[in-house]
Amino acid sequence: MRATLNTEFLVACLVSNVTFTEETFKKFIQIQNKLHETVCSKRNLATIATHDFNKLPPGNLEYTTLPPTELQIKPLNRTKVMTGAELFSRLQTEANNLRKEKKRNAYSGIHRYLYLIEGHPKYPCLLNSEGVVISFPPITNSEVSKIDVGTKTILVEVTSSESLHSCKVAMEALLKELVLLVTQDLEVTQVRTTDPQGTLKVVYPSKTDLKFEGGVIKTVMV
Repeated sequence: MRATLNTEFLVACLVSNVTFTEETFKKFIQIQNKLHETVCSKRNLATIATHDFNKLPPGNLEYTTLPPTELQIKPLNRTKVMTGAELFSRLQTEANNLRKEKKRNAYSGIHRYLYLIEGHPKYPCLLNSEGVVISFPPITNSEVSKIDVGTKTILVEVTSSESLHSCKVAMEALLKELVLLVTQDLEVTQVRTTDPQGTLKVVYPSKTDLKFEGGVIKTVMV
């Protein structure tokens, strides 16, 4: 698989031989949330997204930006497709209602990240080979590629507006946690990222990545 990069920074890889239980799946979601708060600095440095690879059509991915009114996504855990502008407005209304209900000044959940895209003329997004938005960092993934307890192969993508290094640090932290969480050996397949002209930008994992103890990761070079 290849990802075309039009903006910012991205690394991705495929993780195979995954077997979740209800308990380990719940912990995996908690791990992602923890890493967003710590390594990713509340999504200021990077955003981690996970997809069920078997729910994606064959072909390459494209990481680009679209105007809020043109980006269309079926957000995670929602039933309707909406534009980026509609989602932002919906989340902002929900956030304000929750603050009033709980009598708090701070936002919670994904509502905390709205300020990261507020006022931007374009929103970042990852498209599958059919042009469907599967990720809208730093806000949400798409319901169409949502992972669940039955997921066997995970596409992991990490995006950043700061640096490629931030992407790699977050990716390695997630894979380390996953190795410790599951009991079976994992297989990681490289994903190549190129620019729109086809120039190679990054391959992950490279031969120098994933050097840690505590489990077994077999890397498949492509």
